[in-house]
Amino acid sequence: TLENFLSQKDTIYNSEVFNELKELYGKEYDDFTTVQKAYLEKNINNFQIITQRVLNRLGYPHEAVRLKITGINIVEFIFHPNGDISDLRIIQSSGYSILDNRTLELIQIAYKEYPKPQTPTLLRFKVFYRLY
Repeated sequence: TLENFLSQKDTIYNSEVFNELKELYGKEYDDFTTVQKAYLEKNINNFQIITQRVLNRLGYPHEAVRLKITGINIVEFIFHPNGDISDLRIIQSSGYSILDNRTLELIQIAYKEYPKPQTPTLLRFKVFYRLY
């Protein structure tokens, strides 16, 4: 039935989200509160979508286009209930400072659009740089 299909789809989606969070946070994820885990599980994809949208708006770094540079980095920061962020940093480099620096710029703009947490929460996610 349609209900069974939708339930299976949610289970697959939730396990993919859970696996991504475990990959990003490792054992640290186990120490998060239930509220923090629920917030991350609900929003991890939103952070990436919003960030990519801002990247599309700002544009790919010109020098990276010229050099045909692509990559993925992982950014981390604490997101506070009042909408502020702190401790912004790259925890896994793309291997290119031009992309890592663009990610830090992106987050300074994009975080304003992220759903706010109820408690200070460590956000950690991947930012993808692809040339099409």
